[in-house]
Amino acid sequence: MKKKTLEQWMKDGSYLPKFLRDFHAQKDIFKWLWRKTDADKNDTFNGMNWISAHIFAIDYFLWFMAKHGYTLQPVRKDFEFRDWTTTIDSLKQEEAEAFRKMMEERKP
Repeated sequence: MKKKTLEQWMKDGSYLPKFLRDFHAQKDIFKWLWRKTDADKNDTFNGMNWISAHIFAIDYFLWFMAKHGYTLQPVRKDFEFRDWTTTIDSLKQEEAEAFRKMMEERKP
């Protein structure tokens, strides 16, 4: 079996954890992060939105770090960590509830 080159490894996204290789999963994580940090109200982010934060983190920062031999890895400590699926499901439920409420308010 032929070994992957650095370029192939980068191109197929193997430098990202599996759950971050899908664009839609990335989007959900950054939407959740933005909401939980109240970033829209925080001057630290200088007008950045969740979309530009997503692009910067995934397409630039993590890509640049991987080119230099660094990747995100799971912690190897025996702690009880949160599950991304549960976290993102709660975000989607909040969004669905907000949408239902908006539709109810629009009914004549």
